Amino acid sequence: MCGGNERRLVSVWGPEEKRKLQAAFVSTHVSYAPEVWTNVEHTLDAWALDWVNGMRDACEASKIRHVDSEELYELKVGCLEGRLQRFRALTNLFQAADRDVVNNAPTAARSLDPVASCFDANTLTDRRNLNDENERRIDAEFRPKFDDARALFSAGKYAAGSRLLEDALRPDLPGRTMAEAQLLLARLRLRAADSKGAYQANLVAAEQALRSGDSALEAMAFSRLYANEGFDEHATDAEMWSRLAHAAAARVSSNWEVEAELAANDAVVSLEKKRFGPALSDLQRRLRLQEEHLGPDHPDVAETLNNIGVALTYLGRLDEAIQQYERSLKVHIAVEGDHHPSTATAQHNLGVALRRLGRHEEARRRLATALVIRSEVLGPEHPDTLNTAQSLARVDISLGDMDGAMQLLQDVLRVRTKTAGPRSKEVAQVQDTLAGLYRERGDWKEAKATSESSVAIFRESVNPNSPLLASALITLGEIRTHDGAWADARKAYDEALKIRREVWGAESPEVAAVLTDVGHWAFAQNRLDEAEASYTKALAIRMNAQSSAESLAELYWSMGRMHLARSQPAQALDALSKAAALPRATIERELQASIDFEFAKARFLSEPLARDEAIETMHAQFPKLAISERPTAMAWLQKNGIAVGEPDAGTH
Repeated sequence: MCGGNERRLVSVWGPEEKRKLQAAFVSTHVSYAPEVWTNVEHTLDAWALDWVNGMRDACEASKIRHVDSEELYELKVGCLEGRLQRFRALTNLFQAADRDVVNNAPTAARSLDPVASCFDANTLTDRRNLNDENERRIDAEFRPKFDDARALFSAGKYAAGSRLLEDALRPDLPGRTMAEAQLLLARLRLRAADSKGAYQANLVAAEQALRSGDSALEAMAFSRLYANEGFDEHATDAEMWSRLAHAAAARVSSNWEVEAELAANDAVVSLEKKRFGPALSDLQRRLRLQEEHLGPDHPDVAETLNNIGVALTYLGRLDEAIQQYERSLKVHIAVEGDHHPSTATAQHNLGVALRRLGRHEEARRRLATALVIRSEVLGPEHPDTLNTAQSLARVDISLGDMDGAMQLLQDVLRVRTKTAGPRSKEVAQVQDTLAGLYRERGDWKEAKATSESSVAIFRESVNPNSPLLASALITLGEIRTHDGAWADARKAYDEALKIRREVWGAESPEVAAVLTDVGHWAFAQNRLDEAEASYTKALAIRMNAQSSAESLAELYWSMGRMHLARSQPAQALDALSKAAALPRATIERELQASIDFEFAKARFLSEPLARDEAIETMHAQFPKLAISERPTAMAWLQKNGIAVGEPDAGTH
């Protein structure tokens, strides 16, 4: 009595249909399409099996076990038929697969509504009671177009989905149906970069949800209006929409999707406003809900894990951030494969976090992998590819591969100039990195010109509180400090400090980085009390935050150097010992050499019996010092009667 539902799936998901869909994916000539198809097939196989079992269970509960009424049976079957209709809309779209469809297919397959949701008797009964027979007829006529638009959204076809849905809307749609449609239309418009159109659609959705009495849709609409406003720095209604969203959500506290969406919107607005602590709490709440209801291997879980990594990175909790990025990468590989663009993004984010923690070799492997994938899949001139190339260049600079970094940056600069324009912020970012490279090579003239150009372009292209401008000002301050332009250097540092305090807070690692440079500026002028004050503030911040070994090593080295300048070798040894005890694998090679060189100086001055060993260490470390440090080191050696020949230029 309750069997035979497998036969209904043959025309949608039978062997012949699968072969057609597989051929459609392969015909796109996207390199990772076969891998994506395998994952999609497994996901849809599992969904189809759930649907067959659901139809049988619904029938048996009513016709055999007699635990469900006929009315509830009809509601369950109606819900399951709607689920099958959405399944059919998605597979129809897969028949015309292109690159966008292949890219989004794993997420689209997993975005199908779960069969289990058709067995919540309260929800099904509420839906029946709120619609009369005429409304259900109109809803049924509209639903296929709605499902097609959902499939287009899932497949990344936002403009096409928006056009289809706009054409299908009709004024006599029931209030709940209109609210659903407008919420989907808003998402399509937002992904198509029409934020004003999205806002209007969400506003209509909120109105229709209120009229129909659907608290869940009402909460969704208010939440999305809050997100719309929260991203607009000129908007004044974000707080109002937030309060309405939370009030509406409280009325449907058992609806996990509403709670998860509100948590996500709270989090993204907090990230935009640089409120990283609240953002982290909201994201962790969203993750718990997603893992409970979607499972740990869902693409939405991977996205949330990535955003948690972002929040932790801004909070300076880098070890924890890397753990979240690694989890996100694992999900992307499992769902989309090794060569998918989303996997490349996860590799890139993990590489950037590893670089910030000073784990440069690991960072280079991750970024190099991301660059290969993005170059192949997106093309060598795609913005994402260029971002990865630029991040990889920064790692190469840290590892001392100046030639490799220069090649990458010249290629990126050429493309950025062509695509974004010579006075764009994208070009200014490349110039800032190039200025750092010239500085590391000891080419101070080129470093100064490039840095000044970067700052000038940023002043034209970004707002005065932009973190990009702050970074460029720090680079310029370092160069002006080297040139002895003390007032100009301090002016650049003070402006950068003001921006970073406003954006990240006074106790952030970003502020500690500027304070460290201010200490270097004071030390270069022999203003040792000022240097110590800046280093001490920076060290206190670094110790409270989860800072990288490299940043702590730089500060301990700086304190040791300062004590040596004060003729305090015992205190210098204490500070330099702490620097030397940090994990060396995460510290740049030139900084390692500087620590070892200064440590040997302190031993030379304080331990007469260790002088020969100290001289040997200085001989070994001198060629490894940064070019900019060698003149000062040579002067100290000559002053103390220690002969060290100038290293060959090729040893750097």
